[in-house]
Amino acid sequence: MGCFLTQSDVDRIQKEIIHRFGYNMQNSNVVTIDFEQFIELFWNYRSHSQLSLDSLQSAFNNVFENEANKENSKEQFLQILQKNGDKMSREELMNCLQSLTGYKRAELMRLLPKHMDTAFFTKYILGLTQQNEN
Repeated sequence: MGCFLTQSDVDRIQKEIIHRFGYNMQNSNVVTIDFEQFIELFWNYRSHSQLSLDSLQSAFNNVFENEANKENSKEQFLQILQKNGDKMSREELMNCLQSLTGYKRAELMRLLPKHMDTAFFTKYILGLTQQNEN
C-alpha cells in the first residue's frame, strides 16, 4: 500500500477487513473486497507523512549510534534489524531483504558490504535515490 507496515499494522488491517467485510467471505479463509473497499482501506492506512531520504538516513545512523559496537558490520546490521522494532527471525528478515532486492539469499549475503552504511542501505536495499540521481 505504499508504506512500510509493521506486523501489528497488518494484523489491524486484517481484523478490520474481517470485521467490516467478513460478510463477503467465500470460505473460512478468504474475504473478498471490491475496488472501492480497497481504496477505503488504502485511505485509512496510508502514510500520512512523507518520509524524506534525509530523515531515513538520520534514523539509520541513530540506530547504529545507539549500539555499543559501532563497526556497522554486515552481521551487526542483520542482528539490529532482527531485534529492533517488530522482532523477526533471521529467516523472516532474509525473506524481506530478498523481496526488497530481488536477490536470492546466497547472492544477497555475498553482495552485502562488509560494513553497512546509509548510502548502500537506501540505494541498494530500499531502492531509493535522490531525485537528481538517475
